[in-house]
Amino acid sequence: MLYNSLMCEIRTHDGLILKGSLKLPHGSEGKKVPVVLFLVGSGRVNRYEAIPREEGVFAEDAKAHKILEPLERALLERGIASFAYDKRGIESTDPNCSEFRVDEERFDQATASNLYKDALAAFDTLQGFEEIDPSRMAILGHSEGTLLANRVAEVRPELHSLFLFGTPVRPLSENVEHQLVAAKRDLFDLIKPTGSEFITRSDYEPFAKELGWAELTGFGKPVTEENTTRMLPYSWEDLTEFFDAVDPAQITREEWRGKFQSRFDQFLEAVGSDDVPWNIETVGSLSGLPRLWFREYFEDGSFLKRHAQFAHKTYIYQGETDTQTLYQEALALKEECEREGKSLAKFRSYPGLGHFFSRNAGLRQWRRTLGPLNSVVANDFGNDAAFALLGGSFFPQRALGSEKLC
Repeated sequence: MLYNSLMCEIRTHDGLILKGSLKLPHGSEGKKVPVVLFLVGSGRVNRYEAIPREEGVFAEDAKAHKILEPLERALLERGIASFAYDKRGIESTDPNCSEFRVDEERFDQATASNLYKDALAAFDTLQGFEEIDPSRMAILGHSEGTLLANRVAEVRPELHSLFLFGTPVRPLSENVEHQLVAAKRDLFDLIKPTGSEFITRSDYEPFAKELGWAELTGFGKPVTEENTTRMLPYSWEDLTEFFDAVDPAQITREEWRGKFQSRFDQFLEAVGSDDVPWNIETVGSLSGLPRLWFREYFEDGSFLKRHAQFAHKTYIYQGETDTQTLYQEALALKEECEREGKSLAKFRSYPGLGHFFSRNAGLRQWRRTLGPLNSVVANDFGNDAAFALLGGSFFPQRALGSEKLC
């Protein structure tokens, strides 16, 4: 199936130009079509959340993927346009948007408030295209993108539908505490699932040898090569030193828990004070986001009622083994809507799928994977979008093929 792709520019409130693309389904010439604006998750990701080639090994099938591309394909197959753009500080470097580079100076400006204003500018830019039906404009948000979608909905009541994937609901400070403390604490029981109060070298080393331990758990030894900092697994000696183990032959549960709690306390101090350095040594992998990004989101508090106000036009998609935005958060939103006498347009959850809607891997299925997005999820979304924006269910056309540039 052919589609037309228009290369677009979004002018931000502070004068930046963001690059994006509007893709129109085949056969839409001379018609006004519905459209879905894509808002991506946090961090250094491009318009489709493309996984860099070197990180493809962390995918379920050990290949690099553009996480959100199957969702775009589902729209185009059903006659719905898509609009995706690179956030400030990110620039896709090939026609297929499989690779991208980071402008560090501009990415430092990717704060919560600036990203919201950019999303609003994208929505307003999209309204100006003659090919688009302004009464049938929707937003797809993933992770942080769901928060940006909510903010746009608050000031653009004409927004038709919200399709939210992996939605943060509780205060972001609690979400980060879970990732830095609770989830790391749970690793102890993954390494030693017998309920023991200590782990030893023989318990730890099978995990340390598994590819991705340090990168995907967020702690390890930072090593900088060619201006790129990576996390490498600790040796057992490094690990006992990291946890200040009293006995070098074992690490106790209390030592493990206490270390991560203290690191979270250090992180909160760094967020609140410009006097504390903001780098991988002080705050770990979270240094990849601007300090002000955390400050602004922490001030927002809970997102529960803000999401619930748009229940009637909100479609929720949630992986049940997501360790970043927990399944319990999505359930809390559903229950809040019911308490208020509202119903979500749709609530879909997927057993065994994580934050990127792919299955976990590794020993005892501990390791999250970076795609590919499960085909069932893409199909469900496409059918929901067709029902919402086209007024019914539609059988998708043949798979997406070559691209025609306009």
